[in-house]
Amino acid sequence: MSIELFVVVMFLSAIGAGMLGSLVGLGGGILIVPILTIGFGVDIHLAIGASIISVIATSSGAAAAFVRDHMTNIRVAMLLELATTFGAVSGAIVAAWINPKFLYLLFGGILIFSVFPMIKKLGEEIPRNVVNDEWADNLRLNSYYPDRKHGVVHYNVTRVPLGFVMMYVAGVVSGLLGIGSGALKVLAMDTAMRLPIKLSSATSNFMRGGTAADDIFASFFKALKPGAYVYHCATPSVAHHITSGMYGMILVEPEGGLPQVDREFYVMQGEIYTVEPFGTKGEREMDYDNLISERPEYFLFNSSVGALTNSHPLYANAGETVRIFFGVGGPNFTSSFHVIGEIFDHVYTFGSITSPPLMNVQTVTVPPGGATIVDFKIDRGGHYVLVDHALSRAERGLAGYLIVDGPENDDIMHSGPAKQDPAQ
Repeated sequence: MSIELFVVVMFLSAIGAGMLGSLVGLGGGILIVPILTIGFGVDIHLAIGASIISVIATSSGAAAAFVRDHMTNIRVAMLLELATTFGAVSGAIVAAWINPKFLYLLFGGILIFSVFPMIKKLGEEIPRNVVNDEWADNLRLNSYYPDRKHGVVHYNVTRVPLGFVMMYVAGVVSGLLGIGSGALKVLAMDTAMRLPIKLSSATSNFMRGGTAADDIFASFFKALKPGAYVYHCATPSVAHHITSGMYGMILVEPEGGLPQVDREFYVMQGEIYTVEPFGTKGEREMDYDNLISERPEYFLFNSSVGALTNSHPLYANAGETVRIFFGVGGPNFTSSFHVIGEIFDHVYTFGSITSPPLMNVQTVTVPPGGATIVDFKIDRGGHYVLVDHALSRAERGLAGYLIVDGPENDDIMHSGPAKQDPAQ
């Protein structure tokens, strides 16, 4: 088959898939996947990826019209989307390791399974004698929609927990098969929750794009190099995304792991650039000019002022060994990481755990996009302060507490005059 004919056939097939998805809420993927696999011999994993793209497009077009016409129950959609999102991520994670033959069988089974309940409901456009269950009452899920034949249709919602579980299964199927799982969503809302067929189809369209988007952004990689690494968003403007908190740290342990310690903590440093001055209450506006000029209003540990002081200070006991995985999201400033009152016993410079660690280090330099690992034994109780040793930054929010319970051990340090050595 020529590429031109392939494009024409797929274009016409996509139009049909879009019409089917919009009308009955089943998702265009229910046609796209078999056309690509059976008609063109495309690997099912590739067909699933292409189908997810089509599902997002179909859902976006149809959902806007249904919301405009008040045919979508947004409360029901938002509740059930919680279940389908977790399910979609679960399905996408395991899909890469599943045998394609199983995916073919599952796809066929889903098609057959979704047909019988719908045939059973032929002629029942609006369910009768449905009573709200406790969940529907508390969440106010019952509502109404306009209908040309019946006027304003009021409806109730029942068996919400059963619908929630079925939606998780629908999400898993979406992640595995890339069909948007509209067939199972409509089935759950029609059969389990007893929603009118028009409303369940419209609500399914509204939900389907979100579920498919959860599938498409799942990715897989093999960790090959042991170490502590910072990851971040790389979409322009990269600095804007990083200062908005789109970064984190990942640890790849060597075989056998790192030496055992009593407690491990994760700490990251970043900056925020606002129009309003430091300490302003309420919502703040991001200042792009300050960002590109590297003039932050806030320096932060773990994304907020007071994150490691007022909200979530670190806790340990005297005599324990503590390990801190420390990274800098930035986007602009290098950190001179230091714990006031302590010396680091071991420092894995730049997060390298395959190189011998440095020993007995006071302060360690960590660049933006870099990381380090430090560990130290705490010999006495007290309050220790995590800082960037560019200490003016503490005045702009950059401080954390390590609160250690236990004796203060006067032999190591005490207030008052020096103790006399009895031997002298």
